[in-house]
Amino acid sequence: MLFENLVKEKIYFIIKSYVEESESIDLNARFEDIGIGSISLIKIMVEIEEYYDIEIEEKYFTDEDCGNIDVFINKMSEYVSAIKPQ
Repeated sequence: MLFENLVKEKIYFIIKSYVEESESIDLNARFEDIGIGSISLIKIMVEIEEYYDIEIEEKYFTDEDCGNIDVFINKMSEYVSAIKPQ
């Protein structure tokens, strides 16, 4: 387990499914650094929404900081956990 939080873990593996590399993802990287463009990022968001049966508010993925993978995972985890407490 990479994260102490199952939501973060799931989001990480959703992101990882869009990366061609089989190794771990550098959490300090930006999405474009690992080959994820805007279309793939939208697909990742949709997959998170479908998995957790939620709708993510636009402000959570238009923030410029969300380009950083670690920040994105933390923000998405906080959002999911607030809506769907474990």
